[in-house]
Amino acid sequence: MYVVVFYDISSNRVRQLVADKLLAKGLARVQRSVFIGRGGYALAKDLARYLTRFINPGDSLLIMVVPRDSVMGMIRLGDSVSLDEQRVKLL
Repeated sequence: MYVVVFYDISSNRVRQLVADKLLAKGLARVQRSVFIGRGGYALAKDLARYLTRFINPGDSLLIMVVPRDSVMGMIRLGDSVSLDEQRVKLL
């Protein structure tokens, strides 16, 4: 299982706090506001509990738990990041 986090946060400070937490939890940045990492519902709930305090009116943060097959079948176009290069093990 993988955890995918997407956010739209207006505050630069809050965006940096969220990004730092996601990186510290082992997720890799695949786009400016999209992170992915190995984990399941426990990690998703842990992230939600921690990050909820930073979300202000008008902001949004989505956390999805997706199966390995969905990640492996992902179609990447353009200058997408190789997940293996970002320490996300797809094994």
